[in-house]
Amino acid sequence: MSRPDGGPMSSAGSLSAWLRNPAEVAQFTLNCIGDAVLTTDISGKVTYLNPMAERMTGWSLQEASGRAVGEVMRIIDGATREPFRNPVELALKQDAVASLAANCVLVRRDGLETVVEDSAAPIHDWESNAIGAVIVFRSLTEARARALRMSHLAQYDFLTGLPNRMLLRDRLTQAVALGVCRE
Repeated sequence: MSRPDGGPMSSAGSLSAWLRNPAEVAQFTLNCIGDAVLTTDISGKVTYLNPMAERMTGWSLQEASGRAVGEVMRIIDGATREPFRNPVELALKQDAVASLAANCVLVRRDGLETVVEDSAAPIHDWESNAIGAVIVFRSLTEARARALRMSHLAQYDFLTGLPNRMLLRDRLTQAVALGVCRE
């Protein structure tokens, strides 16, 4: 077992010292998560980005801190290209978990676009008062590329790249149906 900073756990004393600081444990944990994590205060101003969120948004924690979440995490509808209401705003307004609709695109600071899915939730204090929000998001770009590749492999011969029997039969059925409709 090793410490969050990569060093070895040498004794039970080291472990208990580490566990006595839950804020540090939480910080190390958030930094290790493979999904992007962004938190805001109650007014929707960014308070934290983990390293993955920094990469996906193009903003460093220092640059993003205090900015509106909609500025740091620009989300548009992939079909209409219209701005999409940020789920953090919805989660804070409704005091409930909110998610993005399908086909949402995150526009990084430099303009790079990534299809994403996410979930946002209000953060509550000990007395159940909303004090901010957290949003966890991930890229679907790689998953979609894998799905397209699998679909292609299911319909085309791996060696020749030509349609396989199933696809050929499907296309012939469609062509015959079209021919019958035109008569």
